[in-house]
Amino acid sequence: MTQAHSALHSRRAMRWALATALTVGAWSGVFAPSDALAFGPPSMMRQHTRNLTRAISFQAREAIKPKLYIKSGALKQVRHLDLSADGRNLVMTLSDDSLRIWDLSQGREVVRYAVDGAPPQAARVSQDGRDVLLRNADGEASLLRLWPEQANMAAVTAAPQAHALAQRWRVTAMGFGRGGAALILADQSGGVSVWSRDGLKRVTQDAGEGAAAVALAVAPDGQRFAVARDDGSVEIWSLDGGLNIQSVAQWTLSEAPKFLALDETQAVALTESGHMALMRPGGEAKWRYQVIPSAPAAMSALGGEALAVLDSERVLYRVSLDGGAQKIDKTPIERATGVAMSPNGGRILLAGGKGHVAALDALTGERLVSIHSTKTGWAALDGQGRFDGVEAALQDVSWDADGTVLELDRFSKGYFEPGLAAKWLWTGTARKSTLITQPEKAPEAGIYLPPVVKLEVDAEDEIAAGAPIELRIVAQIQGGEPGEAQTPRLFHNGKRVADSLLQAEGEEVHEGLRTWRWRAAIAAAPGRNALRAVVAGWQDLLGQSDERIIDASSGGAPANFYIAGVGINEYQGPELALNFSVADAQAFTEAYLKHTKGGGQVQSVRTLFLDQQADRSHITEQLAKFRLTTKPTDTVMVFLSGHGKVVGGEWYFLPYEATSLRNDYEITKVGVSASTLGAHLVAIPAQQVVLIIDACQSGAVVDHFNHAAQQRRMLRGLSQDTGVHVLAATRADQLAPEFGDLGHGLFTYTLLFGLKQDKKGGQHADRWPRDGRIMVSELKNFTGYYVPRLAKALERKYRNEGRARGVDLATSAPVTPTGASYGKDFPLF
Repeated sequence: MTQAHSALHSRRAMRWALATALTVGAWSGVFAPSDALAFGPPSMMRQHTRNLTRAISFQAREAIKPKLYIKSGALKQVRHLDLSADGRNLVMTLSDDSLRIWDLSQGREVVRYAVDGAPPQAARVSQDGRDVLLRNADGEASLLRLWPEQANMAAVTAAPQAHALAQRWRVTAMGFGRGGAALILADQSGGVSVWSRDGLKRVTQDAGEGAAAVALAVAPDGQRFAVARDDGSVEIWSLDGGLNIQSVAQWTLSEAPKFLALDETQAVALTESGHMALMRPGGEAKWRYQVIPSAPAAMSALGGEALAVLDSERVLYRVSLDGGAQKIDKTPIERATGVAMSPNGGRILLAGGKGHVAALDALTGERLVSIHSTKTGWAALDGQGRFDGVEAALQDVSWDADGTVLELDRFSKGYFEPGLAAKWLWTGTARKSTLITQPEKAPEAGIYLPPVVKLEVDAEDEIAAGAPIELRIVAQIQGGEPGEAQTPRLFHNGKRVADSLLQAEGEEVHEGLRTWRWRAAIAAAPGRNALRAVVAGWQDLLGQSDERIIDASSGGAPANFYIAGVGINEYQGPELALNFSVADAQAFTEAYLKHTKGGGQVQSVRTLFLDQQADRSHITEQLAKFRLTTKPTDTVMVFLSGHGKVVGGEWYFLPYEATSLRNDYEITKVGVSASTLGAHLVAIPAQQVVLIIDACQSGAVVDHFNHAAQQRRMLRGLSQDTGVHVLAATRADQLAPEFGDLGHGLFTYTLLFGLKQDKKGGQHADRWPRDGRIMVSELKNFTGYYVPRLAKALERKYRNEGRARGVDLATSAPVTPTGASYGKDFPLF
């Protein structure tokens, strides 16, 4: 009896019992015991069931404090990290011998690179973010060029190239000078050489040969660097425009430095014993004794008037230049491996195991946000549970609620925050982006589990195409306030089934537990029929059923392809005029039509609405027409190019009738909302549906960063709710008419390039894997990766040519596309 009582008070036992009861219970009554499972007299079994359900009710309604964990694809460790001088670019070397580069102004991972040969031990990222210096365990140095010199897609889509730097001796320290134009290498012989990035030529001969160099630091302006040697000597050198070096100052310390930092006025050295020396040209070294209690293991560059230091016990300190050291307790990373500090000193970045970096408030030690690099992608998570990331990683980074694994994606409605890492970490502009999502509390403070959802299908393993599949959905609440039953979302081959096909069978309360049931009958599609149900619970936390598979006979009419293109340059309101929307809609629909034309009875149907034709009625009527003309095996593509805006928590595409972006009331009346789009797309019988949106908005009207974030949040929710694949980007045409060189918006230009034939006879977007077809996921990944790269290359080109107008598109979120694909992946062509 004692063991049974103990088991009833185990949360895992309660959830196991709950799931088992749902599985074996009769549909006519909650937890009615199966005759086959009755081990004693019926009265005893009923009493046992009542006790069990009361215990489950008590336990399930208790808030659970989950712990974050990587479900799969975890990386073991971040070996080293470095932050560029402006705080924008972060580079990490990981234990899988790869690099991850984050652009903190965009809040996302922008490059991942698998290193050939000896694993990288250290990396330095240039001030302009274009290149990374690598050093491996053998002391060999190389330059990895992340961004191409040419501003065209052929160059942008080429793989990053690593170039070995010839060196006679083992490289021990390295850095970038003059914004990245100079490569500075210090070696075991004591030599220091400067290389020109252009041409990778050595500009200086080895200087200062003697004792081995142990540390090198470059000032934030890139015009001076300091070298420390194992004999205690420290030197400061200046770089002229030709990358020649000149000695500025020299000191010989009584103890050899282990780490070195430099700003425009002074050098700071930290020794093995934890002492700190401050050196200003023309003066003696000033010592600050025993600033940390044990040997340093890692040190950041100067952030304002402070350093971040890890000691040999992996304890973190914030050390001010007056010698004061603040121990930061309760750091979120055990056995940290690296540390960096933002240029203004406000943030400390701490690296550790499982491929993640935590950003802390430098004064309080509070965890602000952590960034995670997994084998499948990236994710960011802040102290309130808000998150951002790519879909694959959001399935890997999860909350473990005492044995129940809840992927981050299940928390989307209450916690998804696009651009999260940028909002916490990017201090390079005056932009004050506010957090869109305001959760009631962090998941770590306690959550109630989502409903347990079961899907029962009344069908044979194989049925005839078109035959009805009878099914039932049951949802059992696990915790929180019961509230009203939310209509389940039923997905058939990844696409949501219209709610009108669901019939509620009522609600039951038994022994304090509440259960809802629904019934549905849907027509079987030819071939594989995958069925899944989702029901939202507390805080819209999603509970979902296992997937059920029913095979149906194939045959019937061949699949057809449909595309509706909308492009608006000339709006009814002249202030909304655009340059590329018509060309974008025409070019993309033509390209799609070209690739989908097949033989036999396959049809490819295009409908195009441009300028005045692209009014609200034509757009919605075409969507309604798809409902009557398509069948489950067809593919539907909807392409919208024009203005878009978020108003009152809803995203709207602006049809021709719109006159202003400032009149929110008008936008809600004439705009086509995401909800309207979703309702039409769900009603379409076709199960393969893609919505592509290339929308822009005047920078004079809104904060582009938050507008893009709001749009991304709304359209991602649209995909998650409907199973429709959404590819979208906010354009910045009005900010930079120079991009007219492309003849298209940046996003559409990249889409078109992805569909073009490459030198090997395939298509550029056919990469993951290269198999002669383009999947929806491949097109999404292609645009998501290459649009920002092309934007950066073009911005640099225009600045070099003197054509830029003070707008840095490469640092703005609008050049980062949104990709949301919650439906079943399928080939577009």
